[in-house]
Amino acid sequence: MKTRLLLITALLLAMDAGAQTTPDESARKAKETLDKVSAANQKLKTFEARFSFTLNNQQEHITEKYDGNILVSGEKYRLTLMNAVTYFDGTTQAVWLKEANEVNLSAPDEDDEESLNPAKIFNIYSHGFKFKYLGDRTEEGVPVCEIDLYPEDRSKPYSRIRLTIDRSKMQIRTLVQQGKDGNTYTIKVLSLNANATAKASDFSFDKAANPQVQVVDLR
Repeated sequence: MKTRLLLITALLLAMDAGAQTTPDESARKAKETLDKVSAANQKLKTFEARFSFTLNNQQEHITEKYDGNILVSGEKYRLTLMNAVTYFDGTTQAVWLKEANEVNLSAPDEDDEESLNPAKIFNIYSHGFKFKYLGDRTEEGVPVCEIDLYPEDRSKPYSRIRLTIDRSKMQIRTLVQQGKDGNTYTIKVLSLNANATAKASDFSFDKAANPQVQVVDLR
């Protein structure tokens, strides 16, 4: 579940990514594009997105696909994916594992990459990556461009992240993370509602409404 949450984080961070300056033309164009994406998405104070999440491993002949949803308001979020719901109310993270009939409470460690808040850490790509602008094309009638990001830290579990960006809206359409373990993770944004309504109760687990669920406090 942490891997999935981290990848969703990566998508949202990419939606608001800054980029470091590098001397070659490809990196410069990638930086300019990511800066425009950042400017467009800084305006989204509250939004809801539907997406598909695909895991593919050709060597193991594995393909898994799931639909997901995330609601974000400021630093708070609610992520639904793979029969689990993750809530963050600004202080406590609650992961409701429906099949296990339990919810785990924790206080996320901001220094832990796997605990990154997808609503808060919008500038993770402002350092630690090299960029390459791959070019422009049309995808499903939409003008897009592609940018590759390569981590400077070679100990990262992935070798590359590829972003496909809608050039007219300056929004991420897809994110593909190439793992060193042979797994390729793909997130495709299906819809984005920039005017979503949200209330405080949307971002915390409702114990009163689910008395049968065991609460495990890991704080």
